[in-house]
Amino acid sequence: MERDREAAKAADQGPPQARPAPDAEVAPRLMASKVKNRAVVAKSVPRSLQPGPWIRPRSDTGVTAAALNKVVLVGSYASADITDRVTSAPITATRTGAAVLTLEVSDPERTLVSAGRLFDREDDLLLDDNIDVEVGGIWWRLMGLQPSDTGWTIALEDRLGAWLRRNTRPMRAVRGRVNRAAFIWRMYDRTGGGSDLFVPELFDAQREAKSSRPTTSTDSSATSSAARSTGRGWPASKRPTVKGVRADDTQIRAIVDILTECARLNCSRRVTIATIMCATQESVMRPLNHGDTAGPDSRGFFQQRAPWGPESVRRTATGSCRMFLTGGRGGQAGWKQKHGSLRNGAGNLDRMITAVQVSVGGYYRWEDEATKTVDAWLKAGGQGGASESSSRSTTTSETREIAYEFELGQDGKKEDALTCANRLAGEVGWRHWVFANAGVYASDGELATAAVGLRIRREHPAVLRGPDWKWEVRHTAQEATAEIIADRLPEPGQVATIESEGPGSGRWLISSVTSDLARPIDIGRGRMALRCTVSLARPQSRKLEPANETKTTTTTTSSSAEPGGGQSARGAAGDITTTGGAKGIVDQAARLAARAGGSRVYVGSSFRGGSTTTSGNRSDHASNDSGQAARDIGVRGIDLLYGPPSSSLDAGVAALGRAFGRDYGTGKRKIVDTFQWRGYRVQIIWRTPEYGGHMGHIHVGVRKN
Repeated sequence: MERDREAAKAADQGPPQARPAPDAEVAPRLMASKVKNRAVVAKSVPRSLQPGPWIRPRSDTGVTAAALNKVVLVGSYASADITDRVTSAPITATRTGAAVLTLEVSDPERTLVSAGRLFDREDDLLLDDNIDVEVGGIWWRLMGLQPSDTGWTIALEDRLGAWLRRNTRPMRAVRGRVNRAAFIWRMYDRTGGGSDLFVPELFDAQREAKSSRPTTSTDSSATSSAARSTGRGWPASKRPTVKGVRADDTQIRAIVDILTECARLNCSRRVTIATIMCATQESVMRPLNHGDTAGPDSRGFFQQRAPWGPESVRRTATGSCRMFLTGGRGGQAGWKQKHGSLRNGAGNLDRMITAVQVSVGGYYRWEDEATKTVDAWLKAGGQGGASESSSRSTTTSETREIAYEFELGQDGKKEDALTCANRLAGEVGWRHWVFANAGVYASDGELATAAVGLRIRREHPAVLRGPDWKWEVRHTAQEATAEIIADRLPEPGQVATIESEGPGSGRWLISSVTSDLARPIDIGRGRMALRCTVSLARPQSRKLEPANETKTTTTTTSSSAEPGGGQSARGAAGDITTTGGAKGIVDQAARLAARAGGSRVYVGSSFRGGSTTTSGNRSDHASNDSGQAARDIGVRGIDLLYGPPSSSLDAGVAALGRAFGRDYGTGKRKIVDTFQWRGYRVQIIWRTPEYGGHMGHIHVGVRKN
């Protein structure tokens, strides 16, 4: 009796009572504390949900020994009072998932499924998934029913957990716009039902692991199909001459590279002839490694001096040709700067070349020879001969970060909200559980700051067994168990202390609790208490948020010359040709951007009859034919005008730039580019709020000259 009185006194002291949660007319309700960084709060969280105190969910109405005083199953058709039939009621609550309750019900005559009881018909048992029962102030949902020799075994789950399991509609959010806690809050919000969610760290900034830095590498090469097949370059019968002498293989390769680069830059026939004249005079089509008295630092095919660029570039036919046409890297004016366009070859070619080279001239002597070389190239379709072709290929490898996304329904697989919340918590070492019709999402560090809710001392009469723990050298004990008497079921996540146990002493967190509600203990004076088995764990450190993933894409683009100096753009994602005129070009561009950017890329706007630009001119969208057409390429779910800019469209515009011979890098910058391409004016606009807004779409407009 003395021990019983001491047990009653210990039970009276019990875990401290928490203050009741304040009312809130929003579902789910949410409490938070220790605000460290309000900047990360999701925009979807109502302002009315201000941070409040940490409150253990519904602990003011916790599970006691009187939980089975009234047990009524409530179904869609009828209800059944089974209070006197319950013979066993084990309950398990953990820090992972939802609490479960199992009722062993005596019903040897099977009256629960007979007419007028719980179901109208016995086969309705398979149809009714909304059977609830209130036990200990908590609503439970029937999850399974199994017959036994003496009655039924009824499996129940916390009703909020059952609601979360029914929420399987996929959803996702990008980290940075929504943090992990706010995403879980959104899942609860969509589940509905007035469910409580306690997130004390909703507003805390979470540290992220570092990911690899984005990189871009490019490898360019020029090839000739005849060189691959015969090893000698231009066919002997059609080989051009350089200063009157039949060109050798080295000179042929230089001519092929220069003509290919001229075609890639959309040079006119006259400008291409001038380029061949210049290289013939300056270097006899050879990568000279020396200069002359007037320019001792001159190098390469065009004898460009050191300020024009690195020697490694000046001594390549492609690089030196590009600088001759578009200007040196030190700001030196090329053909385009001197004469306004790479299509402008009207005038005396000798004087025009001299203006670029700043030399004494003499290029006129090679105009006839260069004209024959260029015309032979163009006559053969930009291939230098009937049986061979040349092309420049560029392989670009781009490694970029992909924004980390929270997903309900990972990798397209079906997933319920409860499983998803548990997975998201586990990824960062946090805890998510459902108990007493409320959810909790918190880290061990936050839980450990709460007041002590349970003290365990081996000699205390309310401690029936334990505490049992294991210790290893140079380590603290990490797990412990104890069997105790309590007037109220301890809750997962509560702080517990073990006293006078050496390495086992200190603060712990309750990780799980089990008890049989149908077998309470009489502790005297008419008081009943619960026999509970409590599992404890040391608080664990939180993990970093996973690093953003990286994706490496490799694109090979080749530019081949066509008759008339035009070109078709070829890339790993597809070709862009002039087939179909302006309409065909923009349609091909849209498909190329979609292949590069992913399945969410689509055409948001195309033909808009009578439309004008912001300056009042006729818009490319006003027609949709071979002469004029336009496409606005966007990403589903992102506003076309205001964005925000998407990495998918960055990849798309970068692919378009490579296809059209433009350098847009990774596409992560403002682009307003109008250029000539094989008889068409092409305009590409991206990442600018100007011209009506292009933050959420790539504008590709094409008009025939």
